[in-house]
Amino acid sequence: MVHLTDDLAALIGFAGEATLWGAYAILFLVSIVLMRKRKQSTPLSLPVVVAHVALFIACTVHYGLEFNHFYTTLAAKGVHGYANETTQLVGADIFLSLCDLLGDYILIYRLWVLWGRNYWIIILPSLCAVAGFTCIMVVVHYVVTLDPTSPTPPAAMLPLTIAGYALPLGTNALATVLIIGRIWWLSRPMPGVDASLFAGRSIARNAISTIVESGLLYFAAQLTYVVTLSIPHPSEGVIAVMALQIYGIAPTLIIIRVMLGLSIETTTKGAPVTPMVWASRGYSTQDSRAVKYGVALGSGNTVASSTKVYQADGESVEMKPLEEV
Repeated sequence: MVHLTDDLAALIGFAGEATLWGAYAILFLVSIVLMRKRKQSTPLSLPVVVAHVALFIACTVHYGLEFNHFYTTLAAKGVHGYANETTQLVGADIFLSLCDLLGDYILIYRLWVLWGRNYWIIILPSLCAVAGFTCIMVVVHYVVTLDPTSPTPPAAMLPLTIAGYALPLGTNALATVLIIGRIWWLSRPMPGVDASLFAGRSIARNAISTIVESGLLYFAAQLTYVVTLSIPHPSEGVIAVMALQIYGIAPTLIIIRVMLGLSIETTTKGAPVTPMVWASRGYSTQDSRAVKYGVALGSGNTVASSTKVYQADGESVEMKPLEEV
């Protein structure tokens, strides 16, 4: 029976990362093309675009470091000792945590905008994300200092390593719950208003569905890695590098889904609308008959107009007619 060793796990992990990076590269190119073609009808805010590009670059650099280690190490000494730490792998470990931090930043930014640029609401998620990154930097320092060739952190550093990845896991869970709660709150119809005329409810369900689907993908990757790291088990070497590419794929899927309008639903009156989008500019509200917390209500032809759902200092979450997408 073949046992999974650190060296074998690292090789399997590299093969998995190569596959995921290829898929990520295609998705990223698709998202860039869509952003260029639909920048007028569905503009994204600059911080989201910058983080989106930076995350892809960081994931690509990590894959490049792993690829360099793959062909140089196999050529020099073969499979035995493949998982041993090298200068390239130290850099890859840093980029693993950096990608996690960037993925958390995109989630935190969404949370901040949706809660009206309220800094208090993002303090705890931000502290968890930064603290996790700091823990990993400390672990990397000790690995390089105490045992530069070890394929895994020293046993004494295991609690700190687990904390370094568990804290971002908490950031993901907390931010996702707060985003979903806020969307649900903003989508409530006003008392006395016919719920059948309220387009925001179906749009909110759709936005929540998008966030949950992408958030669960991100969360599952992080949770699996933390569990295998805690056991500990050689499969940690497989999960770690594959999870990194998922950190980039998850937010990219959100952007593509929004730009394509795949979340389109219709209201009970048959007026087609798109889901909530984080846009970089405001649009005028056409129907002001019933508005609560910036959520505009309308039906029929009024919903078919550009209708702002939420605005905060130039950032808006909006509903737009199908023909404008």
